[in-house]
Amino acid sequence: MEINEFLRVITTFADAPADLNFEKGQLLVQVREELIEATLTQTPTGLKITESGSLPVPVHTWIIDRLARVPQLADRLLAYVPATPNYVTPRALLLDQLDVRPDGAQATVSDAVSSMTEILGRRPAGTSTVLYLTSDAGEGKTTVINETARAQALSYKHRKTDWLLIPINLGGRPFMRFDDVVIGALVNRLRFPFFYYDAFIELVRMGVLVPAFDGFEEVFIEGASGEALSALGSLVNTLNSSGGILVSARKAYFEYRDFGQTARLFDAIGTDSVSFARIALLRWNRDEFESYGRLRGIQNVTDIYEHAANRLGDDHPILTRAVLVRRLFDVATTVPSSDALIARLGTTSQDYFHEFINAIIEREANEKWIDRSGKIAEPLITTDEHHELLAMIALEMWLSGSELLRQDVLDVIADVFAEAHAKSPSIARQVKERLRQHALISTADSTRSTFAFDHEDFRRFFLGEAIGNALLNSTKDLQSAIQRGALPAETAESVAQYVRRGAQDVQTIANGILDVARRDHSTSFTRENCAAIVVRLMDGMPGRALSLQSLTFAPDVFRGRFLSELIFERCYFQSTSFERAQLTKCTFRNCRFETIEVYETTKVEECWIDTCEFGSVSNPELDVRVFDPTGKLEYLQTAGFQVVSTVLQTPSAVAALDDRTVLVERALRLFLRNTQVNESQLRLRLGVKANEFVDDILPVLVRVGVLEDVRYSGSGRQRRFRLGVPMQRIEQVFRTSSGDFDTFLEQVANRTAVE
Repeated sequence: MEINEFLRVITTFADAPADLNFEKGQLLVQVREELIEATLTQTPTGLKITESGSLPVPVHTWIIDRLARVPQLADRLLAYVPATPNYVTPRALLLDQLDVRPDGAQATVSDAVSSMTEILGRRPAGTSTVLYLTSDAGEGKTTVINETARAQALSYKHRKTDWLLIPINLGGRPFMRFDDVVIGALVNRLRFPFFYYDAFIELVRMGVLVPAFDGFEEVFIEGASGEALSALGSLVNTLNSSGGILVSARKAYFEYRDFGQTARLFDAIGTDSVSFARIALLRWNRDEFESYGRLRGIQNVTDIYEHAANRLGDDHPILTRAVLVRRLFDVATTVPSSDALIARLGTTSQDYFHEFINAIIEREANEKWIDRSGKIAEPLITTDEHHELLAMIALEMWLSGSELLRQDVLDVIADVFAEAHAKSPSIARQVKERLRQHALISTADSTRSTFAFDHEDFRRFFLGEAIGNALLNSTKDLQSAIQRGALPAETAESVAQYVRRGAQDVQTIANGILDVARRDHSTSFTRENCAAIVVRLMDGMPGRALSLQSLTFAPDVFRGRFLSELIFERCYFQSTSFERAQLTKCTFRNCRFETIEVYETTKVEECWIDTCEFGSVSNPELDVRVFDPTGKLEYLQTAGFQVVSTVLQTPSAVAALDDRTVLVERALRLFLRNTQVNESQLRLRLGVKANEFVDDILPVLVRVGVLEDVRYSGSGRQRRFRLGVPMQRIEQVFRTSSGDFDTFLEQVANRTAVE
């Protein structure tokens, strides 16, 4: 580390830039009201620093140990990041960095924690590392982050590693800036107030700290205008091609096939070198299920698994999702046999989660929430009242924009509930006290002053019940709840199931939801939320034709759906997958689709497309994406749709030129995993078409500025490239060029000239 860099770094720790003075090797700096005096000397092995009464040490060691107090931070991680009881290491699917695995093949790893540690510990010079940790909810992302953070802290104390993983929870705080979230995690959770955000960034760049942003999809969903994406891009840009970060989310951005989904992030990175990798946690199998059961001390764990697998299937969430397995064994301790346990869970995929939560609540109601003030002990409140009380809590969290509630707010909800049900003062007091200890509610901090649901799945489930109840009873909470933000998919599913259980005429309720959507303005969340609920409500429901007008549909809302006799008019569809979907007698009229994905599993019968717009049509299984207007309609007809009121264009030379556009798209998709790509990686990606691309297409892309040469610093001789135009522009040109390669080049060149 040179003297100028050293002074720049320690300035970030100083209380103010003016609090640092350096002259003739003498350093004077004030850090957190402590005045530090030291002497700097230049040695053949590097810059060293000496404080009075201590031996000279390298300056980077002094920064880490003296200024940043990283050893103390390791102690705080072990003290305040809770260990996971009965922890079972999950398997994962690893998509490694492009420089390590240029063929892009995924590999199954048996230990996700070890793989995360290995990737984040590489720290290649001149490149930032972004590692995505993905899975569905309840499959252990937070647990893996916490266990990795604890393992690294312990290794750091034993001098087996030189970096720490810092868990930073983003869930429930969608509009906070990263600096507020980071410092809040350090100060509030870890009780570590010893440096500022700028100093934190310097330690990340040095590779000493790796922030793990947990729950980034919350920010992405809530911040639909793009602030969250640009915030992450700005953070990566701040690292200046150094350090690394971990991003935990349900879907990593490079998983999208549409460049537009990732454009804001990649355009914010600019010219820095960034390498991306992904670890996708795999659901538990029988071995992990039984291992966890034995750690819990369950004697008949094999019988439980076999009975559940025979009844529900071995891929059922009860057996494969860690959070539900944990709760399954909680319930198992209260029933006499494995048969009785499985009987509680229902028989269909729609009712299992409701029945599963019912089993937990019945245990609370009949064994713990007991009123013993009278001669006969009896439950304080009924099971249905438990559902209502928890739904009130979930709704309050949703409306307040937080997944946490203070104790006084929780008490007020209990009072409102007791008054609404005319509970006696004695019962009301007991409800208030026991609510803080509910099996589905947990304390959210060490002071026990804030409370949260034990898992976000439970919060989203009960929010769905609250909205479902508002739908059935037309209460005033309905409008405010669906206007608040985009509902999670699990909540929309819970709403639909609640309505199905409580409504005699589902279609009448569906029409009521559509009336709510029509009364609100088009830019609100109401139309998107109503669309999500109606599609789930009508899934598998035969009936009269239902007209859905001017709604907005979230990505992949049709995946796995069975829909019939629905008419979609003037609707807007984001990237839409018809994987495992079955559509019968449905009509799409004057609608706009960003992207349609059709699969071999897509079943279409008597469905019409009338005067609709499509950005592109693709078949991900065949790695085919069509932009040509004629080709898009023909591809939809091949999938089974009937195109009416649209004149197909006569096939032209565009079809012959489309191969070059396909090659360009396949090549540019590599930049979703590495911001800088070697020629050898392009050749490996394109296979037998590599020579055609390198000889004929690559020079043209460089000439018009789509790609730029950058310095190659590896072994051998080859070229290295980065994007020369924003990714958002590339996506726009792909859409407007209709698959014509020459048009693509012309539009890219024109937009570049204008800018």
